[in-house]
Amino acid sequence: MSRNHSPDRCDRCQIFRPLCICGLAPRIAARTRVVIFMHFRELSLTTNTARLAELALTDCEVRIRGRRERPVDATDLASDPKLMPLLLYPAENSTELGSAHLERAEAVGKRIVLIVPDGNWRQGSKAARRTPGLENVECVRLPPGPLSEYVLRSEPRPECVSTFEAIARGIGVLEGDAVRERLMEYFRVKIDRMLWARGLLATERVRGGVPQAAIDSFAIAGARGGPARNAL
Repeated sequence: MSRNHSPDRCDRCQIFRPLCICGLAPRIAARTRVVIFMHFRELSLTTNTARLAELALTDCEVRIRGRRERPVDATDLASDPKLMPLLLYPAENSTELGSAHLERAEAVGKRIVLIVPDGNWRQGSKAARRTPGLENVECVRLPPGPLSEYVLRSEPRPECVSTFEAIARGIGVLEGDAVRERLMEYFRVKIDRMLWARGLLATERVRGGVPQAAIDSFAIAGARGGPARNAL
């Protein structure tokens, strides 16, 4: 049994079912609404993090883009008088996300909605440019921060972070470090469990532990000639 490509994956968190982290989701009711535009090719990838944000936040929506037969747009977000949409994308004309955005939204009685392109760097840039409704939405970028913790997927540049990390940092800027850290704690559980499943992390080093069902499943696979786990 291949741990990384097992057909027995959770439909929501997309990892091997005995390692499912859906039940650990913090379900944070943030003041900030989040809408993610995910490229359809990301749907089957275990390394995608957008669905994790949907699990962790009570008001997070994922819209699938890139399918001609089912186009999506952001016109409803841009035209809603109760919302202040901000496109989280580091375009040349972007401004650094900060408390000024929150103050501006509160001054006019609007709720911030972070619109987040998801996919590889090329797919994300296309989403920002080609999604109807985003033409006049203000672009914002994250303040400088630490390197990405997402070792499961390489980034094109050192300053790039995963979609989930970008959302956690963005909400942290607007709502405080405590919210960001709660999101990141959940994120780290996924990282550790997937590293363990790939044989790259010892059981005792997995934050939050490894479910016994997963240990038993992998032991059975090994006994049947499956890949051995070379835990570090």
